[in-house]
Amino acid sequence: MDLDKTYIRPQPYSRPLRDIARILEERTSDAEALEQLRIFLIRSGIPVKEPRRSDGE
Repeated sequence: MDLDKTYIRPQPYSRPLRDIARILEERTSDAEALEQLRIFLIRSGIPVKEPRRSDGE
């Protein structure tokens, strides 16, 4: 995704975006944050594919 080509509408009071920011701020690892974001999106009704495994699984 090229953020320079994507229109991002300012939404400083959006609760979902503030929740995402909190997940990123409170992360202890990138893997944990990605998993929490995936769960958040699924619970919000946005389908997310399982992450691809690079370890051959």
